[in-house]
Amino acid sequence: MLLDSSNRLLLPLGNMSIEGLGSERTLTLTPAPEQSGATKVMLRVVDTDNLIHDEEFEFVVHAVNDAPLVSPVPNQTFVEDSQYTVEGLIILDAESPPESLKVSFRSDLPQLIAPEDIQVERVGLFARLRLTPKPNQHGVARVTIIITDPQGENGEESFQARVLPVNDPPFATSFKVVTGAGIPALFTLKGSDPDGDALRYEFVSLPTRGRIEGTPPHLTYIPAGAATGEDRLIYAVTDGSLRSSPVQVDFRILQPGQMRRFSTLSKPAAPGQPVVLNFFAVAGKRYFLEVSDSLNQGTWIVLRTFISEEGGEVILSDDTRILPQARFYRIREE
Repeated sequence: MLLDSSNRLLLPLGNMSIEGLGSERTLTLTPAPEQSGATKVMLRVVDTDNLIHDEEFEFVVHAVNDAPLVSPVPNQTFVEDSQYTVEGLIILDAESPPESLKVSFRSDLPQLIAPEDIQVERVGLFARLRLTPKPNQHGVARVTIIITDPQGENGEESFQARVLPVNDPPFATSFKVVTGAGIPALFTLKGSDPDGDALRYEFVSLPTRGRIEGTPPHLTYIPAGAATGEDRLIYAVTDGSLRSSPVQVDFRILQPGQMRRFSTLSKPAAPGQPVVLNFFAVAGKRYFLEVSDSLNQGTWIVLRTFISEEGGEVILSDDTRILPQARFYRIREE
């Protein structure tokens, strides 16, 4: 038996075979990969007397939509707080032009690298990726490239993006402290490190109207004598390797007449509404807001305990007032 094909690109000669013996044989036709169309298959049978019989039929291969492809991507390693480029990607589809293919991404660790942290640049079949991890983050994310053709068929390729840690600088925070002449003020320096490293506090410039006591970060500012006005402390923090930018603590020393101890800002318009109160606090001191229904041997009940970190005017509210009766308030200093 002899076989032939009119479209050998679709059905090569080597992809046709006949198996079996006798009068019943099996013809197997295997079209070439990624090919569709029609071809005529010619079958010639020759017997022992050299008689020839030819048979011809049409063989049709229908097209199917194949998933698009993206070239394999090796695992990538780079350091945190940097941008990394993956070069040399090839994106293609058997049925669709490159410009019709959509590219999207998936990540199993979006807190390190999210899909929106990946940008793609394309020229024809070729593409490059730019990965920008989240600031101060490290770890390993599995990134998946998803290629979608116009028919909605997807092709995927995944790789690991390993982001190595680096030492990030610590930072310190400025803040204000209010106190009165001759009144010590407690305060705490504010520093933090993105990597969780232990911090050491360094004084850059000391106050001139008072002195600092204590062990950082918990300190006391003591105004000198009857000094009033403005003063400051400049400090920085270090993790032993990197140092923050210097920041300052601004001290405001009030004169005795400027220190309103306690006054009512508003009264309830009707029974059951809260009373809002105003109080001047010294930074770092603990206070108790207490209430009683009588000044004559009455029982004082603590409504609130508080510490003002920076001092100055404090607004307090008593929202427990539920009866139309007189109440007396006091502030007690620990």
